[in-house]
Amino acid sequence: MKSSQKRLEINVDEESGGEIEISKLIEDFVARRGKFLIDILSDIQKTFNYLPEEVLKEVAIQLDMPLINVYGVATFHRQFSIKPNR
Repeated sequence: MKSSQKRLEINVDEESGGEIEISKLIEDFVARRGKFLIDILSDIQKTFNYLPEEVLKEVAIQLDMPLINVYGVATFHRQFSIKPNR
């Protein structure tokens, strides 16, 4: 990751205030699954119950791929949701 890039954090559990460092989370996904976009998006979907925009942006950065490609996969496959499931 470039030194000028900030690490993203997202509030996962609003009740407990727990936050996950997105950059680290994606690094862990990549370490476990390799740079396979669908597998990484599946892990993110399981973690958040949808694919948050901030996370998709970080995935694009981490995988060195255009954001439009990440969105394309995320919106093409029915297993993914880019809107929160309530």
